[in-house]
Amino acid sequence: MSTVRYAAFLAITLLLQSRSAAVAAANFTIPFLSPFFGDNACKENLCGKGNCVTSNNSTFGFECECEHGWKQARSQDDDFLAFLPCVVPN
Repeated sequence: MSTVRYAAFLAITLLLQSRSAAVAAANFTIPFLSPFFGDNACKENLCGKGNCVTSNNSTFGFECECEHGWKQARSQDDDFLAFLPCVVPN
Protein backbone atom coordinates (compact mmCIF):
# COMPACT_ATOMS: atom_id res chain seq x y z
CA MET A 1 0.00 0.00 0.00
CA SER A 2 2.81 2.43 0.81
CA THR A 3 4.42 1.68 -2.56
CA VAL A 4 1.26 2.77 -4.37
CA ARG A 5 1.09 5.98 -2.31
CA TYR A 6 4.75 6.68 -2.98
CA ALA A 7 4.33 6.10 -6.72
CA ALA A 8 1.28 8.38 -6.84
CA PHE A 9 3.10 11.07 -4.84
CA LEU A 10 6.12 10.81 -7.12
CA ALA A 11 3.99 11.03 -10.28
CA ILE A 12 2.12 14.11 -9.03
CA THR A 13 5.35 15.78 -7.91
CA LEU A 14 7.03 15.20 -11.27
CA LEU A 15 3.96 16.47 -13.13
CA LEU A 16 3.80 19.66 -11.07
CA GLN A 17 7.53 20.19 -11.33
CA SER A 18 7.56 19.91 -15.12
CA ARG A 19 4.61 22.30 -15.36
CA SER A 20 6.26 24.91 -13.14
CA ALA A 21 9.51 24.61 -15.11
CA ALA A 22 7.63 25.30 -18.34
CA VAL A 23 5.96 28.37 -16.83
CA ALA A 24 9.28 29.63 -15.47
CA ALA A 25 10.96 29.18 -18.85
CA ALA A 26 8.17 31.05 -20.62
CA ASN A 27 8.27 33.98 -18.17
CA PHE A 28 11.90 34.38 -17.14
CA THR A 29 11.61 37.99 -15.95
CA ILE A 30 10.52 37.71 -12.33
CA PRO A 31 9.00 41.00 -11.07
CA PHE A 32 10.92 41.27 -7.81
CA LEU A 33 14.21 40.65 -9.63
CA SER A 34 13.52 43.13 -12.43
CA PRO A 35 15.79 45.86 -11.00
CA PHE A 36 18.71 43.45 -11.29
CA PHE A 37 17.84 41.47 -14.42
CA GLY A 38 16.11 42.21 -17.68
CA ASP A 39 15.69 45.42 -19.62
CA ASN A 40 16.37 47.84 -16.78
CA ALA A 41 19.42 46.06 -15.35
CA CYS A 42 21.63 49.10 -15.94
CA LYS A 43 19.36 51.47 -14.01
CA GLU A 44 20.29 49.94 -10.66
CA ASN A 45 23.79 48.55 -11.23
CA LEU A 46 26.88 50.69 -10.94
CA CYS A 47 29.99 49.93 -12.95
CA GLY A 48 32.43 52.14 -11.08
CA LYS A 49 34.62 53.84 -13.70
CA GLY A 50 32.76 52.22 -16.57
CA ASN A 51 29.50 52.12 -18.48
CA CYS A 52 26.74 49.56 -18.01
CA VAL A 53 25.58 47.74 -21.15
CA THR A 54 22.68 45.28 -21.20
CA SER A 55 23.66 41.87 -22.52
CA ASN A 56 21.93 38.53 -22.99
CA ASN A 57 25.28 36.73 -22.84
CA SER A 58 26.20 37.95 -19.36
CA THR A 59 25.61 36.34 -15.98
CA PHE A 60 23.22 39.02 -14.69
CA GLY A 61 21.97 40.55 -17.93
CA PHE A 62 24.49 43.39 -18.08
CA GLU A 63 28.21 43.97 -18.57
CA CYS A 64 30.51 46.80 -17.53
CA GLU A 65 32.68 48.41 -20.21
CA CYS A 66 35.59 50.15 -18.49
CA GLU A 67 36.78 53.68 -19.24
CA HIS A 68 40.35 54.18 -20.43
CA GLY A 69 42.77 53.63 -17.56
CA TRP A 70 40.48 51.33 -15.55
CA LYS A 71 39.86 47.59 -15.50
CA GLN A 72 37.85 44.96 -13.70
CA ALA A 73 39.19 42.72 -10.94
CA ARG A 74 39.11 39.62 -13.14
CA SER A 75 41.14 37.77 -15.71
CA GLN A 76 40.48 38.79 -19.32
CA ASP A 77 39.51 35.16 -20.04
CA ASP A 78 36.65 35.18 -17.51
CA ASP A 79 33.78 36.28 -19.74
CA PHE A 80 31.21 35.20 -17.16
CA LEU A 81 32.51 37.89 -14.75
CA ALA A 82 31.98 40.83 -17.12
CA PHE A 83 29.40 42.28 -14.70
CA LEU A 84 32.10 43.26 -12.17
CA PRO A 85 32.61 47.03 -11.73
CA CYS A 86 35.65 48.84 -13.12
CA VAL A 87 37.51 49.73 -9.92
CA VAL A 88 41.14 48.75 -10.57
CA PRO A 89 43.40 51.40 -12.16
CA ASN A 90 45.64 50.19 -15.00
